[in-house]
Amino acid sequence: MDENKRRWLVLYEFNLAEANYTKPRPGDHGKRYEEFRFFYCVFVKKGKATDFTKYLAAEASLSVNDFQPREFTDGPFLREAFWRDTWKSAKFDQHIWRAPPGCDFAIPVAHYHWESHLDKTLPEGFTNYMPQKWFAEELGLTMSSEGPQSWIDNTGNTVVQSQRPVSHQTAVVIDESTLRRHAEENQVEPVWIMIAERNTWPKGVNDESCWRRSEGAIWLDGNEWRQVGWNNDTKR
Repeated sequence: MDENKRRWLVLYEFNLAEANYTKPRPGDHGKRYEEFRFFYCVFVKKGKATDFTKYLAAEASLSVNDFQPREFTDGPFLREAFWRDTWKSAKFDQHIWRAPPGCDFAIPVAHYHWESHLDKTLPEGFTNYMPQKWFAEELGLTMSSEGPQSWIDNTGNTVVQSQRPVSHQTAVVIDESTLRRHAEENQVEPVWIMIAERNTWPKGVNDESCWRRSEGAIWLDGNEWRQVGWNNDTKR
């Protein structure tokens, strides 16, 4: 909830943290811990969220790549979003290999990237997370004149925001009331998927490493939140 009492929900989030020991042992990398978290929102067709999450829980092995925002690299120009054919995207075009029928899903976020060798004024290149073309069109969104971190509807209200690029951290959020209305009007159900992992190396020793990977999903069943989750642990 922001200072104006508006509630926001995550469309995409990534966080990474790590730390090293000051004096690594010879032959070991000296890392103390490394942890990351991905949080994705995907859309399934109305009435399919329970079957979709039931399948995910039965498999209990999520892949980061299955739910990543679709990438656009060096193709369309940023300010051409989304009025030219260079910005193309399909809606329900994602399906996990071996998943049963009806488990196709839509990813509402795109990852835009412009490489540095194409623009000398951008020595680090440029990257941004933003709504996919089909999602922006369904919501009636346009890019704010203030920049690609803000997307406004036809009344001028900001309904999607993305964090400015920060090392090892990304977030895209949407106004909750807008998302709920969109889901109802377009007969879809949003499902949030989490993939997180923490790796530790006591004393920086490779042969004493420990991993915990946590995965799960949450979704709205009417007005009730439902969830599934599981952990996979490894210790050497």
